[in-house]
Amino acid sequence: MKITFFVPNNIVMIETYMITQIKDFINRGFEVKIYSFGKLKSHEQFYDEQYPQFKETISLSPPTNDLKKIKEIFSLFIKSKKKLKILKSLNSKKFPFLSKKLYLFYYALRFENIETPDLAICHFGHIGNILANLKEIGFINFPFITFFHGFDFNVLVKKFGIRFYQHLINSETLIFAVSENLYVNMIDAGFNIDFTKIHTMAVDPIFLSSESNLDRFKNIEKLKIVTVARLEEIKGVQFALKAMKLLSDKKNNFEYTLVGDGKYRMELENLAIRLDIEEKVKFVGIKNKFEIKEILDSNHIFILPSIVKEGSPIVLREAMARNVFCIGTNKGGTVALIEGTGFIVESKNEEEIYKAIISFKKFNFDDLINTKLFPARKKIESQFNIENLNPKLLDELKIRNIL
Repeated sequence: MKITFFVPNNIVMIETYMITQIKDFINRGFEVKIYSFGKLKSHEQFYDEQYPQFKETISLSPPTNDLKKIKEIFSLFIKSKKKLKILKSLNSKKFPFLSKKLYLFYYALRFENIETPDLAICHFGHIGNILANLKEIGFINFPFITFFHGFDFNVLVKKFGIRFYQHLINSETLIFAVSENLYVNMIDAGFNIDFTKIHTMAVDPIFLSSESNLDRFKNIEKLKIVTVARLEEIKGVQFALKAMKLLSDKKNNFEYTLVGDGKYRMELENLAIRLDIEEKVKFVGIKNKFEIKEILDSNHIFILPSIVKEGSPIVLREAMARNVFCIGTNKGGTVALIEGTGFIVESKNEEEIYKAIISFKKFNFDDLINTKLFPARKKIESQFNIENLNPKLLDELKIRNIL
């Protein structure tokens, strides 16, 4: 059976949720192809010698240079055997978003040469929306499903309104929200309850492959705190740094490690200098999953200080799987994920982050292990294991006669 993945960019190392899902489908014997709609400039494409499908990803991204794009469109259109259908994509009233700059026109031309799969899986709503638009003009007829992760709903709906996804909603194809909180928000916004379901993403099996050493929580002399995130303003790391300043002012012995990169990195590094905590803060850049696992295994607290709603953050699940105590903001799926085993704090509030860290220091060893860290890992083992999630997805598709 042929399964094609349509993804927003060439898959990169930090997108473990897609990597894990795709690898498992390959392991189950499915013939997998990957198509991307762009590239992340600051990240290298993910490769794995055992899974050449990632390296063989085909880019559907149009040239950024307008002249080159027009030349390519002209060349493809001359060769096209479906000119009348493709011309329908120019209807700006019907397709107010993708008709701009000939995007839908271009994608239709590219899709003419795509091998028809038995099923297409789209990651992120705006990718599913492209296929819904192509379906609307009668250009594709294969079944597809779409995963919403948070950004694609929280940012794009806020910016353009629910009408941005109207073609996808009208397509009556299955849509999966990756968390219950995201699902509720989508239904409230007008998504079709009959075609919108919850299906979360799995953690990479490497994070569940062994137990971490809990002795690091005995007699803590230097508190080790970590954040793994894209260094963008919306991730709220600036507020975590301000919380570190409060810790420093109270003479706490700690170290804060920031794993990741992004356009906001330099500003965050400068902020650490202005706060006079640069000696206590380490910016270590992008790390692979094995390095992240090792970093988590040596830390006590994980902070995700996001200032926007998250779907169901993979980085938090990875930290929970490695028995790291989690602190997260009251945004989106973070709350349901760590409630009861971690601390929820108000977003954009360094004082609350600071108080949560101080509260953590008051735990005795047995209570911390038995009431927080063990239950957190058990939750990940039971709810976010790829060995359970992909069969569940396949069963849902069979019930719907999609497979």
